[in-house]
Amino acid sequence: GIVIVGGLTVGLLILPIVIISAQEALRAVPDSRRRASYGMGATRWQTTRNVVLPEALPHTAQPALEAWRPCEPPRSIRRRWPG
Repeated sequence: GIVIVGGLTVGLLILPIVIISAQEALRAVPDSRRRASYGMGATRWQTTRNVVLPEALPHTAQPALEAWRPCEPPRSIRRRWPG
């Protein structure tokens, strides 16, 4: 019970960081790549799926992982926990 509530709370606290980093990563993809994809006949969805998301994903995942790091217990506590 309490572990689930704690996990949900941490998830809600990290959510704004993940959203903002995702927006910035999507904006960082150059318009020239989007235009090149459109120029080759791709639809907006195909451009997003095949050009924008693969380029933005690494820049989205890193801030999310960095936001999660302060939530993990210190090493001294982790050594004492079973498992």
